[in-house]
Amino acid sequence: MRHERHRSENVPRPSRRTGGGFTLVELLVVIGIILLLMAVSTLVLGNVIQSARIRATEATILKINGMVQQRQEAFQRAVEKADLSKAVNLFKQNKQDIFPPEIDAWVVDSASERTWEVLARKLYFRLSFPQTFAEVCGFDTRPGLPNSDDDGNGVTDFYPRPVDFHHYQGTPDPKELGQGANNDDLAIYAALIRDRMTDPAKHRPETQSAALLYLILTGGEVFGVPAVGENEFSTSEVRDTDGDGLLEFVDGWGRPLRFYRWPTRLLRCGEDSFTGDTNGDGSTTPSGPNAVPDPRYANLLIGTLPSLNINDASLLRDPDDGLNLIYTQVIKRNTSTTPTSDRQFNARLKFEEMFHTPETYHTFLIVSAGPDGRLGLYEPVQFSRHSESNVFGHLAQPISLGDPSASPLADNITNRRR
Repeated sequence: MRHERHRSENVPRPSRRTGGGFTLVELLVVIGIILLLMAVSTLVLGNVIQSARIRATEATILKINGMVQQRQEAFQRAVEKADLSKAVNLFKQNKQDIFPPEIDAWVVDSASERTWEVLARKLYFRLSFPQTFAEVCGFDTRPGLPNSDDDGNGVTDFYPRPVDFHHYQGTPDPKELGQGANNDDLAIYAALIRDRMTDPAKHRPETQSAALLYLILTGGEVFGVPAVGENEFSTSEVRDTDGDGLLEFVDGWGRPLRFYRWPTRLLRCGEDSFTGDTNGDGSTTPSGPNAVPDPRYANLLIGTLPSLNINDASLLRDPDDGLNLIYTQVIKRNTSTTPTSDRQFNARLKFEEMFHTPETYHTFLIVSAGPDGRLGLYEPVQFSRHSESNVFGHLAQPISLGDPSASPLADNITNRRR
């Protein structure tokens, strides 16, 4: 017994803390775990928020697209039932007023009536779905001179005469908007812009297509389709992002959406078959109306396109002109005109100015710049023709080319991308 008691007394016992605290090492471990959990939580939360914004953007665009499709279908029904003979005659008589002054260089009076009907339909569609203020109000040709203060309110006109076609320069003056409205169908939009724009100095041109798309849907009845009530849209879908007084459709990040009526430069953005230039190589003549159709970039925004190869014939058809009348009777002029002639090339450019790239597939496109906020396209209002550059933003021309997977277009959200 005495021996056993002696052995038990010699066995080392675990030390006991004098207090209830943690050691420094334990505290550091706990802090590290907390920081790690916070980092993971922040990352997860950020991804959740990002995903929520993407879903909200998709829902908004899908909602708008359904309303636009209703109006497009109503437009087609109205045009099919309409007697276009009067419209064609009016078109011919007023072509100098309707189009830029250069129009007489390519319109052929001997073209068939069916060709004129195709042109009339395109003009009506352009009038029904304007994407820039310049399309609504025209250029400032009256009552004063370009860039003059016609009404004496200290603000000069927004739109110069069509010399260089700079639709996107200057500050809009709501008191002068509408004086030169292109058509009675556009007068309602001109009046709404003039009445609702409270602070033109704050206006940002990149908001124009989103503001006009909102007015197209809410401004009044279109081809029998009633106007959408303004209460149909939440404050997360509609906002005045620049403070000019006009509401715009916005994405989940609060940035204005853009819409492109005929995004044909998105498809014809490859190598130019005449010059070999592309719009991403820094050349002075970016890709033109003869550029090879390249679906790699369009596929990023238009998921309904089939898997096509560069220069695929399926992309060389205008959905509105199945018989290719515009090319054969207006642009080509006659069989003696060679495809590489400057005359035909200029005719194609002029057709792009008013409508879109000829002989090219197109579909109405609503676009969000997506999570990175980089649109990757020229703005719908950006349009100019100079010896040093050609910008056809109204046709969704990409700002640069390169690897499609690395393009800022890759994360964009559209009504045609599922």
